[in-house]
Amino acid sequence: MQVASFCFISLLIGILIGVYLPAFVSIFHNAQENPEEYILCSAIYFKDGKTYVHQPKNVQSGFVICGRRHHNCYQVMSLTGIDRLASVTVQGFLTNTDRFVTRKEAFYIAKDAKQIYVDESKPIRDFKQQTGLITLGELASDNTTTASLISEDLW
Repeated sequence: MQVASFCFISLLIGILIGVYLPAFVSIFHNAQENPEEYILCSAIYFKDGKTYVHQPKNVQSGFVICGRRHHNCYQVMSLTGIDRLASVTVQGFLTNTDRFVTRKEAFYIAKDAKQIYVDESKPIRDFKQQTGLITLGELASDNTTTASLISEDLW
């Protein structure tokens, strides 16, 4: 009797594994290939024209320094002796998919990932309006008012 029960249970487990395991593997594989993108940390992209290893996948030249907030990135930069004005910098964020994104793109990623709440009934302020700062690089030349993320929005 026990042998028959064991065989039946083994058969049942085999059927369940055969039926459900491919579905679980498929779900896991798709999640790995197409993870929902979200913001990991603040980052500053230094465009110095040189090639470095171990940079975000969309950075072909220059390097990215990450930190909790953007001032932490600048502090690391100053501790390493890098001249802040020697290269063009772009303030942005690093995502879980190993991409550097600007403040503008980061805003929409964080919104879609529900990392921030956006009240659609209120106007969206941009980085310059929120901080009163003019940044180097991409944001400095953009005079339009568009949404942009600041790290204080996240944590």
